Amino acid sequence: MRRSTNPSRRVRAAIEAAAERSANATTNDRRRTALFAAVVLLASAVVAGAVVPGGTPIWTTDTDIAGGDDAVAAMAENGGSVIVAGYTSTAGGDRDLYIRSTDVVSGETEWDATVDASGGDDEAVAVVSNSPRAYAAGSTTNASGDTDFAVRAFRASRGEALWGDDFDAAGGDDAATAAAANGGALLVVGWTTNTDGNKDFVVRHYRASRGELLWEDTVDRGGDDVAWAVAAHRRQVFVAGTTTSADGDTDLIVRGYDASEGALLWEETFDGSGGDETVAAIAMRRRSVFVVGTTESGDGDLDTLIRGYHVEDGADEWNEIYDRSGGDDVIRAAVAPLRKRTSRKRRPRLIVVGTTAAPGGDTDLLMRAYDIKTANLFYENTYDLAGGDDRADAIGLHKLRAYVAGTSTNASGDTDFVVRAYDSLHGDLLWEHALDTAGGDDSGAAILSAKRHTAIAAGTATGAGGDTDVALHGFVRSRIIR
Repeated sequence: MRRSTNPSRRVRAAIEAAAERSANATTNDRRRTALFAAVVLLASAVVAGAVVPGGTPIWTTDTDIAGGDDAVAAMAENGGSVIVAGYTSTAGGDRDLYIRSTDVVSGETEWDATVDASGGDDEAVAVVSNSPRAYAAGSTTNASGDTDFAVRAFRASRGEALWGDDFDAAGGDDAATAAAANGGALLVVGWTTNTDGNKDFVVRHYRASRGELLWEDTVDRGGDDVAWAVAAHRRQVFVAGTTTSADGDTDLIVRGYDASEGALLWEETFDGSGGDETVAAIAMRRRSVFVVGTTESGDGDLDTLIRGYHVEDGADEWNEIYDRSGGDDVIRAAVAPLRKRTSRKRRPRLIVVGTTAAPGGDTDLLMRAYDIKTANLFYENTYDLAGGDDRADAIGLHKLRAYVAGTSTNASGDTDFVVRAYDSLHGDLLWEHALDTAGGDDSGAAILSAKRHTAIAAGTATGAGGDTDVALHGFVRSRIIR
C-alpha cells in the first residue's frame, strides 16, 4: 500500500490560498478559513489513498510574554478552543498568573490575561473550563509576603475577569493544587498553613457562576496534610492527598464527599511499606475511582502505586504496586475512558504514564495499561530517546487513541518536547514527534484531544534569548488510510 507523507501540490496551494485570504479577515472568518484548509487536507488524503502525516504539527506557537521565563502548568478544552494556564515573568522579576485561550484549528491566540495580586509571585497550577467560564487555580502573594490559596474566573469567550478568591487561612502560606468542575460548581483543593505552622488538607466548593463558597473541609492530623488531586461526578466528590502519620512519614489519604453539602461519605489511608507515599492523579470510570502515585519500598526506592475504590463506600477494588527494575518508578498522570466497552478485547483500560529507572541509571518514559475490572496488565511501553532521562508528564484519550506529552534528553544533552500517539487498545506506536526549538531545553506539560480532528500539546520551549516560552503544538489527531 502506497502512503504519501506530504500533501499534494494542489492541497498545498489550497492551504496557502486560504492562509492568504485570512490575513485581513475577522477572527471568525480566520477560524472558518483555517477549518476549511484542514478539511481540504483531510479530504484530499482520503481521495488519494494517502496517510495524513502523523506527528507533524499543523501549527506551532512559542510565546514570550514579557521577555522572562514563562511556563504552562495545565490545559483544558472549551469548544473550539484550548485554555492554558501557568505563569509569566515580569520585567521586575516576579511572576504573574497567566491564562490564555487558543483556537484549536489555527493556533491563533483568542485572548490572554495576567493576574498580579500585590506585586509578588502569582501562578496557576490548574485550569478548568466549564463553558461559558474558565477557571485558574494556584497561588497569589499578598501584601504581607505570604501566599494565598487563589482562584480566578474568566469569561471563556473573551477573557473578561468575572470573580476571584484569595484565601488566607491563618496568615501563613496557602496554595491550591488542583481543580475540577461539577455541573454548576467548582471544586478547588490544596493546602493552608495553620497557626502551628503545619499544612492542612483543604477542599473548597464554589458556586461557579459567582464564586460563592458553598462548603469547605479541612483535615489536620497534626503534621503536614495536603490535598493533591480532585475528581467529581454528579453527587460525589473524591479528593486524594497525603497525610503525616504518627511515625512521621507521609501516607496516602482518599476522601469521598457528598457534593451538595460536603458531608464525608468515606475515607481511606494507606501506608505501603512504612515509607512515604505521593499522589499524582485521580481517574474515574463509572462506579470506580482510581488514585495513582508512588510508594516508597523497603529498599528506599519509589514504586508505582495504583489504588482502585468503589465510589459509593470506598471499598478496595484493586491494588497495584509495581517495581520494574529495582529503581524509581514514578507515575505522573493517568486516564480512563468513560464510555462502556462490553467485549473483552475492548474492555476499558486504565492508562498510567511517568518514568521508570533504566539499567544504565537514567530514566525512561513509561506507559502501562491495565484492565479496569481485573487489574491485569494489557501492555507496557518504555521509551529512551538518546540514552538520557526521559519522562511522560501528561496523557489524553480519544476513542482508541492515547496521546502522551513529555520530556526527553537528546544526543546533545538538552531536553526535547516529546509527543507520542499510541493505539490505546494494543499499545502500538502510531507516530511520535520531538520538538527542539532553539537548541535549548524544551518540555511537555499537558496534552488533550480537541475538537475538529486535532490533538493539542502544551509546554515550554527555550527561546533564542535563553528564557523559556509558552509552547503550543497542534497535530492532526488521526491518520487516514483508504
